[in-house]
Amino acid sequence: MTLASDNAAPSFAVKATLLLVVTLPMMAFAPLSPSLPAIYAEFASVPYIDYLSRFVLTLPAIFIALFAPVAGVIADRFGRKRLLFASVAVYGASGIAGFFIESLTALLVSRAILGVAIGGLMTAATAYVGDYYAGTARQSFLGLRGAFVNFAAVGFNLVGGLVATVNWRLAFLVFVIAFFLLPFISRSLHDKRPGRGTMAGAAMSGAAAPKADRIPGFFLSLALFLTAAYSMAFFLVPVQMAFYLRELGSVDPAVAGLMIATSALAVAVASLFYTRARARMGAEAVMALAFALAGLGYFFVGTADSVSQVFVAVVVSGCGYGLLMANIVVWILDGTPAAIRGRVSGGIATATFIGHFLSPLFSQPIVNAFGVGATYLAASAGLVVIALGFFVFVVARRAAP
Repeated sequence: MTLASDNAAPSFAVKATLLLVVTLPMMAFAPLSPSLPAIYAEFASVPYIDYLSRFVLTLPAIFIALFAPVAGVIADRFGRKRLLFASVAVYGASGIAGFFIESLTALLVSRAILGVAIGGLMTAATAYVGDYYAGTARQSFLGLRGAFVNFAAVGFNLVGGLVATVNWRLAFLVFVIAFFLLPFISRSLHDKRPGRGTMAGAAMSGAAAPKADRIPGFFLSLALFLTAAYSMAFFLVPVQMAFYLRELGSVDPAVAGLMIATSALAVAVASLFYTRARARMGAEAVMALAFALAGLGYFFVGTADSVSQVFVAVVVSGCGYGLLMANIVVWILDGTPAAIRGRVSGGIATATFIGHFLSPLFSQPIVNAFGVGATYLAASAGLVVIALGFFVFVVARRAAP
């Protein structure tokens, strides 16, 4: 068993298993995004279908947010492995159920159960990253993880766009992949041995470790708020993009899948450059750059008058999100003690998916009143304001004697 506290590099099997597991949350959303208009049409007679069709995609998010803190306590007290194994098994079963379900109510229930499973698997997987990796190795792995997840999302979105042209239910068959991961989880991952060091990450990176008895409340509150904010903005692409492309004249689900895949590809490529950017700029400067790129990209989306312009715009925003996704997790894990790592990992999952769930709640009223483009412009303004806040902080800190 190799953990961060052992000062040894994790095995290839550990790395591969953790990378494969973290694709599962993305798989729960990405393949379905191009199918949202088809789901809307299937259940068009259902009251409030404007909202409910979006909730088929986003409903798991609120259950992830609700269960992740509980999962964090379970991970800290009873271990990561059992939690992860059970969560992945439930994930597979509840995901595939969508292929067979006929009613919208039952579909939403299955998606809620899926959210509980994702809350468990995300919390356990993030805690394992903190356990197995430390210092710059943690930064490198999280950059690689962001790239891997979003390269996988490219494939999921392309597949989702293609199957949506045949039948939207086919997208649910991808959840069978979860069952193939169970043997790898069982054989490759191990919980931390009792009594070993708790903050090897700081020792290996040369940084001062947060004291185990000190919980940085203000820092965590700010970091988790920012996590929820960027997640809410980020999810505008899977939630609203297919509808926006229809406003611009493109009704082909495959085009929507390609657009969302292009955004994911930009996120993945930018994630590969995260470690280099962090080393040169520092965490807060990367935050300023990432939020600025995301905001600029959304400004271009909101002002586009053709599908080709939107393709360029989502590349710009995707580059910002690619830097941001890795940086914010490293920022949080580096700033909190290992004794509460499971609970903090649960907090990251909660904040992320509260943002996902709130995305249609905040965006749909703007869409109904002003159109989808105006929604992207509103998100752009918020992202730029956050970027300016980090920029002022970095300038002030560097100017201080």
